Amino acid sequence: MLHYQKPIAGFTIVELIVVIVVIGILAGLVAVAYTQSSNTAIETSMKSDLKFAATKLEDDRRLNNGYPADASALATSEGNTFDYELTSYGYCLAITNDRLDVEFYVDSRDIQHLNVGACP
Repeated sequence: MLHYQKPIAGFTIVELIVVIVVIGILAGLVAVAYTQSSNTAIETSMKSDLKFAATKLEDDRRLNNGYPADASALATSEGNTFDYELTSYGYCLAITNDRLDVEFYVDSRDIQHLNVGACP
């Protein structure tokens, strides 16, 4: 007498591979989106620090009839670093971040506009 065996329930190897590939693609998309949003946040903090520092330098100029000799009194967010130099027209203040390969600067001739790159 032949006995009928009920098939074992489960997934085939092809189905498992397809699921793993889809999960991998989704994880890759999430990683890219996270990196982009993280970089945008860093750039925003750099620009904010630079605008605040430029305003502080202008306040110091008004109060003390001149710009400070160095930027040691200027506060930055974590990872941001200022490069400050006095020039014949006032100052140039640049900011960098140790996690991002971009630099912004502002000079005393026009503190309202931030520029990309190093001080000229």
